Amino acid sequence: ENLSSNVLLAQVRAAAELGTCIVLPANHIPADAKKYSKNIIPLIAAKEIDKHQSLIKGARIVALEYTEDLLGTFSALKDKIKKTGNVLTLIRVPATKSVENIVSKLAQNGAEIIHVVADYRGMEVGGSGKENHRLGKDIIRAVHLKLVEDRIRDEVTIIFSGGIAMAEHVPKAMICGADLVAVDLPLLIALGARMYEDPEKIIVLPEGLDKIQVRTLMRRMVNLMGAWHSQLLEVMGAMGIREARRLRGETGRAIFFEEIDNDTFGKIFKKREKTNV
Repeated sequence: ENLSSNVLLAQVRAAAELGTCIVLPANHIPADAKKYSKNIIPLIAAKEIDKHQSLIKGARIVALEYTEDLLGTFSALKDKIKKTGNVLTLIRVPATKSVENIVSKLAQNGAEIIHVVADYRGMEVGGSGKENHRLGKDIIRAVHLKLVEDRIRDEVTIIFSGGIAMAEHVPKAMICGADLVAVDLPLLIALGARMYEDPEKIIVLPEGLDKIQVRTLMRRMVNLMGAWHSQLLEVMGAMGIREARRLRGETGRAIFFEEIDNDTFGKIFKKREKTNV
């Protein structure tokens, strides 16, 4: 929210250069970014659809924040957006403890694209204590398997974001069941930002960032994504996969530590625990 206009415009131009999209709150879209409207996904509240009709008409996808009321009114809101402009509707859902059930209900109500948002560490939002938080891989697998169980997996596109910090996290997220991955903080780190963990939990932007040319900032982000793309191709080549979309849910090509650890040492340690008791 505190990003300068040149950084926001650089992010928009980077998305256009890469042929992808960027999610921005409707109130934070730069005025001089209108020509990139097809690459911008405006994030709006359900009650503000009428207020942002001009944005909706120029966009290809519109994002709505999830609320409990949205489950009952989504069909009507979707039709309302369709009448304003022939666009797809994306719903941003926080990765809470019951996120897989929420995603399933939304998909059954006609949701086309669902964006599951974890916290900046890639962990479950909410809950009590760190030990009760699921990791990103477990969140994605839970959502994916729930949709498979309900036989509606191919009817919805799942985007995951939060904790995507390295190139390897992209294919890992897709193998766990995500169709797409959204990147946020690494783009700011590419511009020289620094992250501070507990107790501050802040991002410090470099001084003078607002004076750097938009093209320079854009190239940094494009170069980072280009490097990630090359590494994704390398991983796919090692797997013998030619299309990224075929990665989705290919868990047979992955090794999960918990499963291997349980298969290898689970019986031994379980016997020890029983003996000690």
